[in-house]
Formats: sequence, structure tokens, C-alpha cells
Amino acid sequence: MDEIVCGKLPRRRAMSGVLSAAALFSPAAASSQSHTKGEHLPSGRFVDISVIGRANEAIWSQDGKYIVVLSDNGRWLSVLNGISGNLVARRAIFKTFGVGQVLSMNTRSSVIVGNTYWPPRIGRWLCLEINLENAEILSEIALSDRLPSKPEVLFEEMAISPTDNRMCVLPRGGFASGSIYTFDREIVTPMQRVMSPDGRFFGQPEFIDDERVACPHQRANKDGNRYSIAITTSMSMKPFTHVNFRAEPGIIRLSHGGKFVFVGYKFNLTGNGQMDGLRESDVYDVQTGEIVRTFLESPSQGVASWSVDSKFVATNLRSDDAMLAGMSLLNISSGEIRPLWYEFQGVLDNPQFSPSGKRLLWIAEGRVRVFSIA
Repeated sequence: MDEIVCGKLPRRRAMSGVLSAAALFSPAAASSQSHTKGEHLPSGRFVDISVIGRANEAIWSQDGKYIVVLSDNGRWLSVLNGISGNLVARRAIFKTFGVGQVLSMNTRSSVIVGNTYWPPRIGRWLCLEINLENAEILSEIALSDRLPSKPEVLFEEMAISPTDNRMCVLPRGGFASGSIYTFDREIVTPMQRVMSPDGRFFGQPEFIDDERVACPHQRANKDGNRYSIAITTSMSMKPFTHVNFRAEPGIIRLSHGGKFVFVGYKFNLTGNGQMDGLRESDVYDVQTGEIVRTFLESPSQGVASWSVDSKFVATNLRSDDAMLAGMSLLNISSGEIRPLWYEFQGVLDNPQFSPSGKRLLWIAEGRVRVFSIA
């Protein structure tokens, strides 16, 4: 059975009493007190859930009933009850040197992609559809067999359309590097290669709808590299629409429906206290290409996620003393940055809003943390 424990609030903010897992999962109002540098943060109610190995990725089902967790470098899949946090089902899926990826979750099944060494599928990338009630495999697609040729290639980033009908992969290495491939998930046809005429794709592709794909893009010109997000149809090379960024991005995330794109720029704090790069984030309007909001902070560990209503971004911000990692909510309308949690020398990853927007989960040192933000 997975372990469900009450997490401790930061020092000087100890929680009185012990709450049940069900009570912790119920929405509760988080403190609205302001945060001062170096001060430990107040927090809403939360729960930590341990799974086999260290959790690598977690995602909500569309109705919030389930949470799917990949752990132990993608080998184990655990389905948790989204209300109580209790284990529903578990199975071993990938024996891998890399981490599998959860692409989508509807109310009954989840689409998972990963690499396997299990005979007779040695070295083949598989796309699995998993039943959320019992973790049984409903369908299986060998992605490696869908490429026009069979190069030795890794699928670095993957995405699936909102209807689960189309998929997009960004291979790494070999002839395929810098291009994206799209295909129908359930129709056995070769992948369609989409190449850039003036640069290369990199990073996480994302579907706006079944036909349009957005992917980070790099072009070289006389002034150096130009970074943007390129939007194209999933079946052709043209036309491309570019939303150009003002600096090199460290994290790029498209909002649900593709109205906005959040960009956190790369920065480093040098040993003498100087900053290399741009410690800011922008929200762009995809249709106009204009900046609609600027935040004077940038994600420190390259993680960010949009709320379903596209009003908030959850991201990891680091304090100036570089010792505290903090999960924060960015309000796109008001520009407010609301700190939720700081952790000493911690790694906070994979933020995901629940469908209702009242809860937020992330990976904290190998555990799944579910936090009430309502």
C-alpha cells in the first residue's frame, strides 16, 4: 500500500493536530499573509504520498477522480484515488533507462509513452493506453515502427491532441533531430515529418487542437539566435506563425486552448552575486504576439503549468539566498505572485492543477504532494 503522510508545515508554522488523508485532500483556504524574504511561508493543507521508488511524474484525470503516477524511472505506474489519495491499482510497465511520460488523462484511461527493453520489444518506444480502474493495458502502439525509416533515435518530447486522436513527437539524434513528427494515434500510417525551413524545433511540442501544433523554435540570424514558438498545421510544413521572444527561454508553456504562452527566461546567479541572463517571465498573446504580462521572476528549475481556465501559472521560483525552492502561483490578470511553499534545498517538479483548479500537485523529493489552494 502506498504511504500517505501529513506533511509538516515550515518551521514556526507547525500544524496543530493530525488530519486524515481525506480531510487533507478537501479544499481549504490557504493563508493570504504576505511573504518577506527569508521568512518561512504559511501554507494551505497538504498531503504527501509515497509510491514505489521515487515519483517522476503525476497527472490528474479530467474529472479529478484519479491521479496517475510514474515512478522508479518510469518502470511503475500507480493509479491513486484523487479524493483520498489511496492506491487504486499498480503495474510495472516500462523497463527503461529513461523516464516514461504521461501524455493525457480522460475520465477512464490514460495514454503513456516510454521505452522498453522487455523482449520481444527490445529498444522499441511504446504508446500504451491504460485503464484507470485496474491499470490494465487497453491498447499498444509501437512508435518506432511508425517512422518512415528505422533509425536509432530517441523520442525526446511527446504530445497528444486534446481529443487523443493525434500525436506529435520530437526525436533526438540522427537525421530526425530538429524536426517534429505527427500522426494519427489509431490509424496505422507512417509519421508525417514537419521540418522548419529556417531553423530547428526544440523542447516540448503542444497541440492547440487536432490540426495545429506549437513547438519552441530556434533561428539563427546576423544578431545571433532568435527564439520563438512556431505554430503550424500538423500535416504540412507551412504556413508557420512565430511568436518571437525577447531572450533565450528556459521554460515555454502554452495555455489550454492556445490563447497564451508563458515564457520563463534563462538566468544564472554567478558566484560574485551578479546575474547572467534575464530573471523575468512574460505571457504572450499568441494571436497578436504581444506581451500581456511581465513578471520580475523566472522559474529556477524549468517547470510551469497553466490552470485549466488559463488564469494562473504554477511554477517553481527560487529565493535570492538560492537555498529555498518555492512553488508559487502567478496571477495573469493582476500580476500577483502568490508563494505557496518554500523548501530548503528541495527540488519541486511537475506542477499540475486539478480540473477544478482548487488543488495543485507536484513532485517533492520523490513524493507526490497535493496542496489545497482554494
